[in-house]
Amino acid sequence: MKKEIGYKRAYYYFLYLLCVKNNIEIENEKLKEQIKYLKNNATITYYENKKTNIRFSIIKTTAKEIIIIFDTFIDVFTEILLKEYYYQIENIRQSTLGKDLLEDIFLSDNTIAKKIYDKLLQKNTDELSSFIKSSKMVPAFSKLPIDHSDKIYINNNFVIQYNSVKKFLDKKIAQYIADESIKRIIFVGYSCNGILAQLAFISNVLKFRKNRYKFIIYGYGLPSVGNINYNNFFTSLIKWTNGKSLLTTIKDDFIDNLFPNTFGYKKQNAHIILNSVYKADILQHSLLCYLRSFKII
Repeated sequence: MKKEIGYKRAYYYFLYLLCVKNNIEIENEKLKEQIKYLKNNATITYYENKKTNIRFSIIKTTAKEIIIIFDTFIDVFTEILLKEYYYQIENIRQSTLGKDLLEDIFLSDNTIAKKIYDKLLQKNTDELSSFIKSSKMVPAFSKLPIDHSDKIYINNNFVIQYNSVKKFLDKKIAQYIADESIKRIIFVGYSCNGILAQLAFISNVLKFRKNRYKFIIYGYGLPSVGNINYNNFFTSLIKWTNGKSLLTTIKDDFIDNLFPNTFGYKKQNAHIILNSVYKADILQHSLLCYLRSFKII
Protein backbone atom coordinates (compact mmCIF):
# COMPACT_ATOMS: atom_id res chain seq x y z
CA MET A 1 0.00 0.00 0.00
CA LYS A 2 2.84 2.40 0.88
CA LYS A 3 4.46 1.80 -2.51
CA GLU A 4 1.14 2.40 -4.30
CA ILE A 5 0.63 5.71 -2.45
CA GLY A 6 4.13 6.84 -3.44
CA TYR A 7 3.44 5.83 -7.04
CA LYS A 8 0.30 7.94 -7.14
CA ARG A 9 2.06 10.92 -5.57
CA ALA A 10 4.85 10.70 -8.16
CA TYR A 11 2.24 10.69 -10.93
CA TYR A 12 0.29 13.58 -9.35
CA TYR A 13 3.29 15.91 -9.27
CA PHE A 14 4.29 14.77 -12.74
CA LEU A 15 0.99 16.30 -13.88
CA TYR A 16 2.03 19.59 -12.29
CA LEU A 17 5.23 19.39 -14.32
CA LEU A 18 3.12 19.03 -17.47
CA CYS A 19 1.19 22.17 -16.46
CA VAL A 20 4.21 24.31 -17.33
CA LYS A 21 5.20 22.36 -20.45
CA ASN A 22 3.63 23.92 -23.53
CA ASN A 23 5.31 21.65 -26.06
CA ILE A 24 3.72 18.38 -24.96
CA GLU A 25 0.61 17.31 -26.86
CA ILE A 26 -1.81 15.44 -24.61
CA GLU A 27 -4.37 13.37 -26.50
CA ASN A 28 -6.17 11.78 -23.57
CA GLU A 29 -9.24 13.90 -22.77
CA LYS A 30 -9.45 12.82 -19.14
CA LEU A 31 -5.82 13.80 -18.61
CA LYS A 32 -6.41 17.16 -20.30
CA GLU A 33 -9.18 17.84 -17.83
CA GLN A 34 -6.98 16.87 -14.89
CA ILE A 35 -4.24 19.27 -15.97
CA LYS A 36 -6.78 22.01 -16.67
CA TYR A 37 -8.21 21.54 -13.17
CA LEU A 38 -4.76 21.80 -11.58
CA LYS A 39 -4.04 25.00 -13.51
CA ASN A 40 -7.38 26.56 -12.61
CA ASN A 41 -6.83 25.89 -8.92
CA ALA A 42 -3.34 27.30 -8.69
CA THR A 43 -1.37 30.47 -9.29
CA ILE A 44 1.57 29.98 -11.67
CA THR A 45 4.43 32.48 -11.90
CA TYR A 46 7.37 32.12 -14.28
CA TYR A 47 10.95 33.26 -13.68
CA GLU A 48 13.97 33.19 -15.99
CA ASN A 49 17.65 34.04 -15.99
CA LYS A 50 18.05 35.12 -19.60
CA LYS A 51 21.82 34.90 -19.48
CA THR A 52 21.82 31.20 -18.68
CA ASN A 53 18.35 30.40 -20.05
CA ILE A 54 17.39 28.72 -16.77
CA ARG A 55 13.66 28.99 -16.12
CA PHE A 56 11.58 27.82 -13.22
CA SER A 57 7.92 28.12 -12.35
CA ILE A 58 6.44 28.69 -8.92
CA ILE A 59 3.00 27.19 -8.42
CA LYS A 60 0.96 28.08 -5.35
CA THR A 61 -1.88 25.63 -4.79
CA THR A 62 -5.04 25.72 -2.71
CA ALA A 63 -3.50 22.93 -0.59
CA LYS A 64 -1.14 25.48 1.01
CA GLU A 65 1.88 24.15 -0.83
CA ILE A 66 4.46 25.73 -3.10
CA ILE A 67 5.63 23.73 -6.12
CA ILE A 68 8.85 24.90 -7.79
CA ILE A 69 9.39 23.36 -11.22
CA PHE A 70 12.66 23.77 -13.09
CA ASP A 71 11.70 23.91 -16.71
CA THR A 72 14.68 24.68 -18.95
CA PHE A 73 18.29 23.65 -18.75
CA ILE A 74 20.81 24.50 -21.49
CA ASP A 75 20.94 20.83 -22.24
CA VAL A 76 22.44 19.77 -25.56
CA PHE A 77 21.39 16.20 -24.91
CA THR A 78 17.72 17.09 -24.71
CA GLU A 79 18.08 19.26 -27.81
CA ILE A 80 19.80 16.55 -29.78
CA LEU A 81 18.08 13.43 -28.63
CA LEU A 82 14.53 14.65 -28.27
CA LYS A 83 13.62 17.93 -29.99
CA GLU A 84 15.43 17.26 -33.23
CA TYR A 85 14.40 13.62 -33.13
CA TYR A 86 10.73 14.59 -33.06
CA TYR A 87 11.43 16.89 -35.99
CA GLN A 88 12.63 13.84 -37.88
CA ILE A 89 9.52 11.96 -36.76
CA GLU A 90 7.33 14.75 -38.11
CA ASN A 91 9.04 14.41 -41.50
CA ILE A 92 8.30 10.70 -41.44
CA ARG A 93 4.70 11.36 -40.42
CA GLN A 94 4.24 13.52 -43.50
CA SER A 95 5.99 11.08 -45.83
CA THR A 96 4.30 8.49 -48.02
CA LEU A 97 5.33 5.76 -45.58
CA GLY A 98 3.21 7.45 -42.94
CA LYS A 99 1.66 5.66 -40.00
CA ASP A 100 3.14 2.18 -40.52
CA LEU A 101 6.72 3.43 -40.36
CA LEU A 102 5.93 5.69 -37.43
CA GLU A 103 4.53 2.79 -35.43
CA ASP A 104 7.53 0.71 -36.44
CA ILE A 105 9.88 3.25 -34.85
CA PHE A 106 7.89 3.66 -31.67
CA LEU A 107 6.98 0.05 -31.02
CA SER A 108 9.74 -2.14 -32.43
CA ASP A 109 13.35 -2.80 -31.58
CA ASN A 110 14.72 -2.23 -35.06
CA THR A 111 17.59 -0.03 -36.23
CA ILE A 112 15.60 2.90 -37.65
CA ALA A 113 15.66 4.89 -34.41
CA LYS A 114 19.34 4.12 -33.94
CA LYS A 115 20.17 5.43 -37.42
CA ILE A 116 18.45 8.74 -36.70
CA TYR A 117 20.14 8.84 -33.29
CA ASP A 118 23.59 8.29 -34.83
CA LYS A 119 22.93 10.93 -37.48
CA LEU A 120 21.97 13.51 -34.88
CA LEU A 121 24.99 12.71 -32.75
CA GLN A 122 27.29 13.10 -35.74
CA LYS A 123 25.63 16.39 -36.65
CA ASN A 124 26.20 17.80 -33.16
CA THR A 125 29.61 16.31 -32.35
CA ASP A 126 31.27 19.67 -31.71
CA GLU A 127 28.56 20.86 -29.32
CA LEU A 128 28.54 17.56 -27.44
CA SER A 129 32.32 17.50 -27.21
CA SER A 130 32.36 21.04 -25.82
CA PHE A 131 29.80 20.17 -23.15
CA ILE A 132 31.57 16.98 -22.11
CA LYS A 133 35.06 18.51 -22.15
CA SER A 134 33.94 21.38 -19.92
CA SER A 135 32.46 18.92 -17.44
CA LYS A 136 34.45 17.91 -14.41
CA MET A 137 33.76 16.57 -10.95
CA VAL A 138 34.00 19.17 -8.19
CA PRO A 139 33.33 19.06 -4.41
CA ALA A 140 29.63 19.72 -4.01
CA PHE A 141 29.55 21.10 -0.47
CA SER A 142 33.13 21.90 0.51
CA LYS A 143 32.13 25.14 2.29
CA LEU A 144 29.45 23.57 4.46
CA PRO A 145 29.93 21.89 7.85
CA ILE A 146 29.14 18.38 6.58
CA ASP A 147 31.05 15.25 7.52
CA HIS A 148 33.32 14.09 4.68
CA SER A 149 32.13 16.97 2.48
CA ASP A 150 35.44 16.86 0.62
CA LYS A 151 34.44 13.44 -0.72
CA ILE A 152 31.03 14.47 -2.12
CA TYR A 153 31.50 15.29 -5.80
CA ILE A 154 29.15 16.50 -8.55
CA ASN A 155 29.42 17.65 -12.16
CA ASN A 156 30.42 21.33 -12.20
CA ASN A 157 28.10 22.38 -15.05
CA PHE A 158 25.02 21.69 -12.94
CA VAL A 159 26.38 23.70 -10.02
CA ILE A 160 27.05 26.64 -12.36
CA GLN A 161 23.52 26.50 -13.78
CA TYR A 162 21.87 26.25 -10.36
CA ASN A 163 23.94 29.11 -8.96
CA SER A 164 22.64 31.34 -11.76
CA VAL A 165 19.17 31.34 -10.12
CA LYS A 166 20.08 30.48 -6.52
CA LYS A 167 20.19 34.04 -5.15
CA PHE A 168 16.71 34.89 -6.39
CA LEU A 169 15.31 31.51 -5.39
CA ASP A 170 16.78 31.81 -1.89
CA LYS A 171 14.80 35.01 -1.32
CA LYS A 172 11.56 33.34 -2.39
CA ILE A 173 12.17 30.29 -0.21
CA ALA A 174 12.88 32.51 2.82
CA GLN A 175 9.50 34.20 2.27
CA TYR A 176 7.72 30.85 2.08
CA ILE A 177 9.42 29.58 5.24
CA ALA A 178 8.33 32.73 7.09
CA ASP A 179 4.72 32.14 5.97
CA GLU A 180 3.32 29.64 8.48
CA SER A 181 0.31 28.92 6.27
CA ILE A 182 2.56 27.16 3.73
CA LYS A 183 2.89 23.53 4.74
CA ARG A 184 5.10 22.11 1.97
CA ILE A 185 7.70 23.36 -0.50
CA ILE A 186 8.08 20.86 -3.32
CA PHE A 187 10.82 20.87 -5.96
CA VAL A 188 10.03 19.14 -9.24
CA GLY A 189 12.24 18.45 -12.23
CA TYR A 190 12.64 16.13 -15.19
CA SER A 191 15.97 15.03 -16.70
CA CYS A 192 18.74 17.62 -16.26
CA ASN A 193 16.21 20.03 -14.74
CA GLY A 194 15.72 17.41 -12.06
CA ILE A 195 19.32 17.92 -10.97
CA LEU A 196 18.59 21.63 -10.44
CA ALA A 197 15.56 20.61 -8.36
CA GLN A 198 17.79 18.20 -6.45
CA LEU A 199 20.36 20.90 -5.73
CA ALA A 200 17.59 23.26 -4.62
CA PHE A 201 16.24 20.59 -2.27
CA ILE A 202 19.68 19.86 -0.78
CA SER A 203 20.61 23.53 -0.47
CA ASN A 204 17.43 24.51 1.33
CA VAL A 205 17.24 21.49 3.62
CA LEU A 206 20.73 22.38 4.85
CA LYS A 207 19.91 26.08 5.12
CA PHE A 208 16.56 25.71 6.91
CA ARG A 209 17.28 22.69 9.07
CA LYS A 210 14.55 23.40 11.60
CA ASN A 211 12.01 23.52 8.76
CA ARG A 212 13.48 20.60 6.81
CA TYR A 213 10.25 18.60 7.00
CA LYS A 214 8.60 21.11 4.69
CA PHE A 215 10.88 20.23 1.78
CA ILE A 216 10.10 17.49 -0.74
CA ILE A 217 11.49 16.64 -4.17
CA TYR A 218 9.94 14.70 -7.05
CA GLY A 219 12.46 13.98 -9.78
CA TYR A 220 11.95 12.13 -13.07
CA GLY A 221 14.69 10.65 -15.24
CA LEU A 222 17.59 12.25 -13.39
CA PRO A 223 21.02 11.63 -14.93
CA SER A 224 24.04 10.39 -13.01
CA VAL A 225 25.92 13.59 -12.16
CA GLY A 226 27.68 12.81 -8.89
CA ASN A 227 29.80 10.15 -7.24
CA ILE A 228 28.47 7.47 -4.91
CA ASN A 229 28.99 9.76 -1.89
CA TYR A 230 26.73 12.38 -3.51
CA ASN A 231 23.99 9.81 -4.05
CA ASN A 232 24.30 8.45 -0.51
CA PHE A 233 24.24 11.96 0.96
CA PHE A 234 21.09 12.84 -0.98
CA THR A 235 19.44 9.60 0.17
CA SER A 236 20.30 10.40 3.79
CA LEU A 237 18.70 13.86 3.44
CA ILE A 238 15.46 12.30 2.22
CA LYS A 239 15.34 10.15 5.34
CA TRP A 240 16.29 13.16 7.49
CA THR A 241 13.39 15.24 6.13
CA ASN A 242 10.16 13.28 5.85
CA GLY A 243 10.86 10.35 3.56
CA LYS A 244 8.17 11.44 1.10
CA SER A 245 10.55 12.54 -1.66
CA LEU A 246 10.70 10.26 -4.70
CA LEU A 247 12.94 9.79 -7.72
CA THR A 248 11.33 8.03 -10.66
CA THR A 249 13.11 6.51 -13.63
CA ILE A 250 12.34 4.23 -16.55
CA LYS A 251 14.16 0.92 -16.73
CA ASP A 252 17.10 1.17 -19.17
CA ASP A 253 16.67 4.94 -19.68
CA PHE A 254 19.96 6.01 -21.30
CA ILE A 255 20.05 9.09 -19.05
CA ASP A 256 21.07 6.85 -16.12
CA ASN A 257 24.51 6.60 -17.67
CA LEU A 258 24.77 10.06 -19.20
CA PHE A 259 28.22 10.36 -17.64
CA PRO A 260 30.11 7.04 -17.47
CA ASN A 261 31.01 5.13 -14.32
CA THR A 262 34.64 5.17 -15.41
CA PHE A 263 34.73 8.90 -14.58
CA GLY A 264 33.48 8.22 -11.06
CA TYR A 265 29.77 8.88 -11.70
CA LYS A 266 27.12 6.63 -10.18
CA LYS A 267 23.49 6.35 -11.25
CA GLN A 268 20.88 7.85 -8.96
CA ASN A 269 19.09 5.67 -6.41
CA ALA A 270 15.59 5.66 -7.89
CA HIS A 271 12.59 4.83 -5.70
CA ILE A 272 10.18 4.05 -8.54
CA ILE A 273 11.30 2.19 -11.67
CA LEU A 274 8.79 2.14 -14.53
CA ASN A 275 8.73 -0.22 -17.48
CA SER A 276 9.00 1.59 -20.79
CA VAL A 277 6.10 1.56 -23.24
CA TYR A 278 8.59 2.05 -26.08
CA LYS A 279 11.27 -0.35 -27.26
CA ALA A 280 13.34 2.21 -29.13
CA ASP A 281 16.05 3.34 -26.69
CA ILE A 282 15.97 6.96 -27.77
CA LEU A 283 12.31 7.38 -26.79
CA GLN A 284 12.61 5.96 -23.29
CA HIS A 285 13.71 9.31 -21.90
CA SER A 286 10.88 11.36 -23.39
CA LEU A 287 8.24 13.02 -21.22
CA LEU A 288 5.54 11.16 -23.12
CA CYS A 289 7.22 7.86 -22.33
CA TYR A 290 7.21 8.70 -18.62
CA LEU A 291 3.60 9.79 -18.80
CA ARG A 292 2.44 6.63 -20.56
CA SER A 293 4.69 4.36 -18.50
CA PHE A 294 2.81 5.37 -15.35
CA LYS A 295 -0.10 3.47 -16.95
CA ILE A 296 -2.65 5.54 -15.07
CA ILE A 297 -4.07 7.11 -18.23
